[in-house]
Amino acid sequence: MQRVVVDAAWGMSTSADLARPSVPGPRPPGYRISRWVADQITAASVTDPVTARRFDAVVEMRRHPNSLAAPRTLLRAVRVNQARGR
Repeated sequence: MQRVVVDAAWGMSTSADLARPSVPGPRPPGYRISRWVADQITAASVTDPVTARRFDAVVEMRRHPNSLAAPRTLLRAVRVNQARGR
C-alpha cells in the first residue's frame, strides 16, 4: 500500500520536473500523452469546478493520479478547454 502512495507522489513530482525544457535527459515512454492529459486537466481546473474538485482530490492525495485519466474526467476537461478556445 505504501508503495502505491509513494510511487504516485513521486510520479507527479518528477513529471512536473520533466515538463521544464531545461531539465535534461530522456522522457519515459508515454510521457507526451501523460503530459497532454495533465495539461488538459490543469487548464480545465481553472474554470471548471467539477474538474477542479477532481484535480484537488489528487493533489491532496485522496485519489490516485490515474483517476484524472478516467474517460469522463478527461473528456470533460477537453470539452471545457475547447469551449474556452484552448
